[in-house]
Amino acid sequence: MIGAASLLLALGLGSAAMPVADFDIPYFLANPEVHAETLRRCHNDARLAMTPECENAELAGTRRIGRPLPPKVKKVKPAPLPKATDRGT
Repeated sequence: MIGAASLLLALGLGSAAMPVADFDIPYFLANPEVHAETLRRCHNDARLAMTPECENAELAGTRRIGRPLPPKVKKVKPAPLPKATDRGT
């Protein structure tokens, strides 16, 4: 029994705590402005590139590959055709 308890204690002390990112991948997918700003910061500073937040932003970017971009141009209605009485004969 003492051997098992000491084994569990040794395993608990030997494991390192994993850092947790402030923003996860679904957050970046839902907030493209924050995603773009985070990627900009991560690409400008090499020290930030290996942080969990930057890694999540990069992974969110790979999930966007192949998705259609949202339309940026408003649809314009065509001008109405002239009535038959307005046409020259």
